[in-house]
Amino acid sequence: MIFKRRWLRILLILVGLFLFVGYFAFATFVFPPHEGAYKYDIAALIPRDVDFFAAKAELRRDFDPFPHLAFVEDMADNPSFQAFLESPEWAQFREENGLDELESEIERQLDQIPLGLDPLSIFGGKDLGIAGRFRGGSFTDADWAVYGRANWAGKLAVALLRLGWLPEVGFGVEKSGGVLQLSGGQLTRPVFLTRIRDVIVLGTSQELVAGALDLAAHRGENSLLASADYNDNIATVKRNPRKDEVELIVDMRDLLRNLGQEGELPDSHAEAFMPAFLGKVFQAPACKKVMGVLGLHEGLQVDLHGGLASEKISDDQRAIYMRRGFSHDDILTDIARVAPENCCLFVYLHGPIDILLKQVLASMEPATRSLLEENFRNTGEYTSLDELVDDLASGLANRLALVVAPNDFPEEVEGPPHDDRVVFLVSLVVWYSDGGKKVEELRELIGQHGRIFGLEGREPGSGGYYTNQIEGSMLHEFWNRAMIPGTGIIATFNKDYPGKPGQGRAYVFNNHMAAGTLSRTYNLGRADGYPRLSERLDFQALLNESLDSANVMIWFNPRTAAPTLRAQAKQEAQAQAESALSGERDWATVRRQVEADMLAEHWPGKSKGDLDEGDQFRFEQFVLDELARRRRVMVRELAPQLESRMLRRIEWSQMVSAGLLMLQLDPREFRLSLRTVVPMD
Repeated sequence: MIFKRRWLRILLILVGLFLFVGYFAFATFVFPPHEGAYKYDIAALIPRDVDFFAAKAELRRDFDPFPHLAFVEDMADNPSFQAFLESPEWAQFREENGLDELESEIERQLDQIPLGLDPLSIFGGKDLGIAGRFRGGSFTDADWAVYGRANWAGKLAVALLRLGWLPEVGFGVEKSGGVLQLSGGQLTRPVFLTRIRDVIVLGTSQELVAGALDLAAHRGENSLLASADYNDNIATVKRNPRKDEVELIVDMRDLLRNLGQEGELPDSHAEAFMPAFLGKVFQAPACKKVMGVLGLHEGLQVDLHGGLASEKISDDQRAIYMRRGFSHDDILTDIARVAPENCCLFVYLHGPIDILLKQVLASMEPATRSLLEENFRNTGEYTSLDELVDDLASGLANRLALVVAPNDFPEEVEGPPHDDRVVFLVSLVVWYSDGGKKVEELRELIGQHGRIFGLEGREPGSGGYYTNQIEGSMLHEFWNRAMIPGTGIIATFNKDYPGKPGQGRAYVFNNHMAAGTLSRTYNLGRADGYPRLSERLDFQALLNESLDSANVMIWFNPRTAAPTLRAQAKQEAQAQAESALSGERDWATVRRQVEADMLAEHWPGKSKGDLDEGDQFRFEQFVLDELARRRRVMVRELAPQLESRMLRRIEWSQMVSAGLLMLQLDPREFRLSLRTVVPMD
């Protein structure tokens, strides 16, 4: 018995000694099992002067399992998202980019990971970031480093690589201080690697990888985490409860230079109105460093801040940016009361009205602008549109709103003649400070020169300018079937603010039947059957999460726009089909074939030159008729394809039920917030 106890004691001593020596050896040559995690954010290992930076916490939550996005499963009951996944466009994108093969290859590689470990548990699942500097003319030339937290398996892999104990790695490993250099094999550039407690740093830039060790030794001094930019625009902005948004920083000047982007962006000389107008109000090349966060918690959340280069801002832009912004209280008590609850789009601009109106006019199609300018010049009152705007703006306040809503009003039998195009109800709202005097003068000028402006009533030769009483205000109607699509009319009225002498709103819109609704919406609201945008709960919720003040606000609601867009799709597809066949098809080749067919059918054995004058006339008519028939057939075949494509895109837009963008401008900087609602069912 004593003998057995002695051997047991010896065995325990030997096991203890083995564990002690093994632990000491493992801690010395591999990594200390007891070491804690790096206690700072990974941004503390990144220098503050990088050109780009992106980081994401809790990335592992976004996959179920890797590489399958959990978002896709969350959206399983959203029919619009499912329609996108089942669309031919998505199938084509997957095929062209080899996504199916890539996914299969990733899953094959995952099966080879020992012990069934999750790759995001090994590296990057808790914290992952990338930072770098642009080099050359593409992203592939950039110097970058990836920073990620690792578990014991990731730390062990780095240690074994350092010791040379990983067989058949396929590339050479060189040590330089605390940094490993990997080269050869399938690597097109040397890759550098180091570990700081539980953070692994891997990249093409030795400076960034080695710099992480230096920053760690100095507790993040002069790091990105310690910078005012990061603290003010990422660390302390409004975050979702999980604080797992993507953190972003990019030097826009270096990015645009890297992409080879020269000139304006957006193009202020574009043919389309919206990019031309946006290009006159804001230019991306004027941005310096842009930073912020992007989240996907029950919808899209974006908060960005950027510096502006004063030398790249025009005088008009500077004048717009210098205006004081509006607050949430201004929005709820006044601004958003002018828009009905079901509006598809609401845009509000706070700035010098003369400049805003001139930018609107300058962004119009040149031919339309020239015609409008010629019309006003022919009245004898103005020599240019700029002179008109200066005169009109003298009586207006520095604010402007655009309201787009469904045009679901009944058609009036005796109303203005119009074409059959489907259009939205579009209303422009301006605020006046002179009792509406300048607006009234402009209305009368147009009305009294109706022939110049193409006004015409239902009967040919009639005036086309009418006035009526509506809600205690004078409603002015301007009928012009040729220039105003869908409705054939522009209507306008004023509405004074009670108790505020000289102040009020002027509405300009494209359906006189909407006058009562527009007037009552502001004054009455939901309780009386005219709900306002300001009363929508989702609008209030998004506003509460947005910037406290701004110069620009844009609300959009794709779901209320969908019925009108679907109705427009058929007409638009027909027009696009006809345009495509007019401009792209080689009709000369088709004509030669048709001529040969007509000769073979009606004059067998003869050539075109063998026909007499009468037959030449008949031959030409046969050819023209056949060309027209073939064109109709091709349009009938192409138009449904274009319509289906449009309808699919409209369906995809229904993934978002509402969104609010707010932009705060200053000559030195801008702030932007974007919030959307993405229903999961």
